[in-house]
Amino acid sequence: MIKKVLIFIGIILILTILSIFYPYLTGEKTINPAEYERETAFVTRVIDGDTLVYEINNISYTCCLLGIDNKEV
Repeated sequence: MIKKVLIFIGIILILTILSIFYPYLTGEKTINPAEYERETAFVTRVIDGDTLVYEINNISYTCCLLGIDNKEV
């Protein structure tokens, strides 16, 4: 009986900790918010669904988007 109560309290404790840190885990909040300068870029080519080539000030860059898994159609 004691074991079941301890497991229940452990689950409640874990859920409480997750609910407190949920905005940080999902990226809705950051501990130290960073300020970024915005730049205008021109996309010159899309290699596949998640890789693209863009230009800033006539310099080409290649970018692979994280978290996106698209295959070429």
